[in-house]
Amino acid sequence: LQLDRTVTDGWFVEAISRDPFNQQAHFRKLFALCQKWSGSHDEMYSFARQTMSKLPDASTLHSLIYLAYQEHFLYLAHFDKNPDGARALPRNSNIRTESIAVYERSFGRRPTITNVADYWPHNVAAWWFMMMDKKEQARQEAKKIGRNFTEYPWLIFYVPPTKGYQKFLRFTR
Repeated sequence: LQLDRTVTDGWFVEAISRDPFNQQAHFRKLFALCQKWSGSHDEMYSFARQTMSKLPDASTLHSLIYLAYQEHFLYLAHFDKNPDGARALPRNSNIRTESIAVYERSFGRRPTITNVADYWPHNVAAWWFMMMDKKEQARQEAKKIGRNFTEYPWLIFYVPPTKGYQKFLRFTR
Protein backbone atom coordinates (compact mmCIF):
# COMPACT_ATOMS: atom_id res chain seq x y z
CA LEU A 1 0.00 0.00 0.00
CA GLN A 2 2.95 2.34 0.10
CA LEU A 3 2.49 3.22 -3.55
CA ASP A 4 2.99 6.64 -5.02
CA ARG A 5 -0.05 8.76 -4.15
CA THR A 6 -0.54 9.85 -7.77
CA VAL A 7 -0.83 6.19 -8.79
CA THR A 8 -3.45 5.33 -6.17
CA ASP A 9 -5.33 8.56 -6.82
CA GLY A 10 -5.38 7.73 -10.54
CA TRP A 11 -6.75 4.25 -9.87
CA PHE A 12 -9.46 5.69 -7.64
CA VAL A 13 -10.51 8.34 -10.17
CA GLU A 14 -10.69 5.70 -12.91
CA ALA A 15 -12.72 3.33 -10.72
CA ILE A 16 -15.31 5.89 -9.62
CA SER A 17 -15.63 7.26 -13.16
CA ARG A 18 -16.99 3.83 -14.02
CA ASP A 19 -18.96 3.28 -10.82
CA PRO A 20 -19.27 6.32 -8.51
CA PHE A 21 -20.39 4.22 -5.53
CA ASN A 22 -17.98 1.30 -5.94
CA GLN A 23 -17.38 -0.05 -2.45
CA GLN A 24 -13.99 -1.62 -3.07
CA ALA A 25 -12.57 1.51 -4.71
CA HIS A 26 -13.65 3.65 -1.76
CA PHE A 27 -12.50 1.17 0.87
CA ARG A 28 -9.09 0.80 -0.77
CA LYS A 29 -8.71 4.57 -1.08
CA LEU A 30 -9.45 4.93 2.64
CA PHE A 31 -6.89 2.25 3.50
CA ALA A 32 -4.30 3.99 1.31
CA LEU A 33 -4.89 7.20 3.30
CA CYS A 34 -4.29 5.50 6.67
CA GLN A 35 -1.44 6.82 8.77
CA LYS A 36 0.18 3.37 8.80
CA TRP A 37 0.53 3.61 5.00
CA SER A 38 2.09 7.10 4.99
CA GLY A 39 -1.23 8.96 5.09
CA SER A 40 -2.71 10.54 8.18
CA HIS A 41 -5.73 10.20 10.40
CA ASP A 42 -6.89 13.62 9.20
CA GLU A 43 -6.68 12.60 5.52
CA MET A 44 -8.51 9.36 6.23
CA TYR A 45 -11.33 11.05 8.17
CA SER A 46 -11.58 13.86 5.64
CA PHE A 47 -11.95 11.40 2.76
CA ALA A 48 -14.61 9.41 4.66
CA ARG A 49 -16.63 12.51 5.54
CA GLN A 50 -16.33 14.13 2.11
CA THR A 51 -17.43 10.89 0.45
CA MET A 52 -20.34 10.43 2.85
CA SER A 53 -21.59 13.96 2.14
CA LYS A 54 -22.25 12.89 -1.48
CA LEU A 55 -23.96 9.57 -0.75
CA PRO A 56 -27.60 8.58 -0.74
CA ASP A 57 -28.74 8.14 2.85
CA ALA A 58 -29.07 4.35 2.92
CA SER A 59 -25.74 3.65 1.18
CA THR A 60 -23.46 1.14 2.88
CA LEU A 61 -20.54 3.38 1.90
CA HIS A 62 -21.38 5.33 5.05
CA SER A 63 -19.37 2.55 6.69
CA LEU A 64 -16.27 4.48 5.60
CA ILE A 65 -16.42 6.40 8.87
CA TYR A 66 -16.57 3.16 10.87
CA LEU A 67 -13.62 1.82 8.88
CA ALA A 68 -11.73 5.03 9.64
CA TYR A 69 -12.46 4.58 13.35
CA GLN A 70 -11.35 0.96 13.12
CA GLU A 71 -8.09 1.92 11.42
CA HIS A 72 -7.45 4.67 13.98
CA PHE A 73 -8.17 2.19 16.79
CA LEU A 74 -5.72 -0.33 15.27
CA TYR A 75 -3.08 2.35 14.83
CA LEU A 76 -3.36 3.44 18.45
CA ALA A 77 -3.28 -0.13 19.75
CA HIS A 78 -0.57 -1.62 17.56
CA PHE A 79 1.58 1.13 16.02
CA ASP A 80 1.50 3.71 18.82
CA LYS A 81 1.37 0.96 21.47
CA ASN A 82 -1.26 3.07 23.22
CA PRO A 83 -3.98 0.73 24.51
CA ASP A 84 -5.45 3.48 26.69
CA GLY A 85 -5.83 5.71 23.63
CA ALA A 86 -7.41 2.86 21.69
CA ARG A 87 -9.91 2.19 24.49
CA ALA A 88 -10.70 5.92 24.72
CA LEU A 89 -11.46 6.31 21.00
CA PRO A 90 -14.92 4.66 21.03
CA ARG A 91 -15.73 6.58 24.24
CA ASN A 92 -15.06 10.00 22.66
CA SER A 93 -18.32 11.97 22.75
CA ASN A 94 -17.87 13.52 19.29
CA ILE A 95 -17.15 10.14 17.73
CA ARG A 96 -20.13 8.58 19.48
CA THR A 97 -22.43 11.38 18.32
CA GLU A 98 -21.19 11.12 14.74
CA SER A 99 -21.44 7.32 14.76
CA ILE A 100 -25.07 7.36 15.85
CA ALA A 101 -26.01 10.13 13.40
CA VAL A 102 -24.43 8.24 10.51
CA TYR A 103 -26.19 5.06 11.59
CA GLU A 104 -29.59 6.73 11.77
CA ARG A 105 -29.36 8.06 8.23
CA SER A 106 -27.77 5.00 6.68
CA PHE A 107 -27.60 1.53 8.23
CA GLY A 108 -30.56 2.20 10.49
CA ARG A 109 -32.70 2.71 7.37
CA ARG A 110 -31.73 -0.64 5.90
CA PRO A 111 -34.09 -3.30 7.33
CA THR A 112 -32.27 -6.17 5.60
CA ILE A 113 -29.14 -6.94 3.64
CA THR A 114 -30.07 -7.66 0.02
CA ASN A 115 -26.65 -7.59 -1.66
CA VAL A 116 -23.88 -9.99 -0.69
CA ALA A 117 -21.30 -7.17 -0.96
CA ASP A 118 -23.12 -5.34 1.84
CA TYR A 119 -22.40 -7.94 4.51
CA TRP A 120 -18.88 -6.65 5.15
CA PRO A 121 -19.92 -3.00 5.74
CA HIS A 122 -22.64 -4.24 8.11
CA ASN A 123 -20.10 -6.38 9.98
CA VAL A 124 -17.80 -3.35 10.32
CA ALA A 125 -20.70 -1.30 11.71
CA ALA A 126 -21.59 -4.15 14.08
CA TRP A 127 -18.03 -4.36 15.40
CA TRP A 128 -17.87 -0.60 15.89
CA PHE A 129 -21.12 -0.50 17.86
CA MET A 130 -19.90 -3.34 20.06
CA MET A 131 -16.74 -1.32 20.72
CA MET A 132 -18.88 1.70 21.62
CA ASP A 133 -21.05 -0.47 23.89
CA LYS A 134 -24.16 0.52 21.91
CA LYS A 135 -26.38 -2.52 22.19
CA GLU A 136 -29.42 -1.26 20.27
CA GLN A 137 -27.52 -0.61 17.05
CA ALA A 138 -25.50 -3.80 17.54
CA ARG A 139 -28.73 -5.82 17.95
CA GLN A 140 -30.16 -4.34 14.76
CA GLU A 141 -27.02 -5.31 12.87
CA ALA A 142 -27.00 -8.82 14.39
CA LYS A 143 -30.53 -9.38 13.05
CA LYS A 144 -29.50 -8.29 9.57
CA ILE A 145 -26.23 -10.23 9.48
CA GLY A 146 -27.62 -13.42 10.99
CA ARG A 147 -25.16 -16.25 10.31
CA ASN A 148 -23.57 -14.40 7.41
CA PHE A 149 -20.72 -12.79 9.29
CA THR A 150 -17.61 -11.87 7.37
CA GLU A 151 -14.06 -12.79 8.26
CA TYR A 152 -13.17 -9.14 8.73
CA PRO A 153 -13.32 -7.25 10.99
CA TRP A 154 -13.57 -10.16 13.41
CA LEU A 155 -10.28 -11.83 12.37
CA ILE A 156 -8.36 -8.65 13.14
CA PHE A 157 -9.18 -9.09 16.81
CA TYR A 158 -10.07 -12.76 17.25
CA VAL A 159 -8.68 -16.06 15.97
CA PRO A 160 -10.66 -17.76 14.64
CA PRO A 161 -13.09 -15.00 13.57
CA THR A 162 -16.04 -17.09 14.77
CA LYS A 163 -14.91 -16.30 18.33
CA GLY A 164 -15.23 -12.59 17.66
CA TYR A 165 -18.63 -12.89 16.08
CA GLN A 166 -19.83 -15.15 18.92
CA LYS A 167 -18.62 -12.54 21.42
CA PHE A 168 -20.56 -9.93 19.47
CA LEU A 169 -23.74 -12.06 19.53
CA ARG A 170 -23.39 -12.53 23.31
CA PHE A 171 -22.99 -8.75 23.63
CA THR A 172 -26.27 -8.19 21.78
CA ARG A 173 -28.30 -10.33 24.18
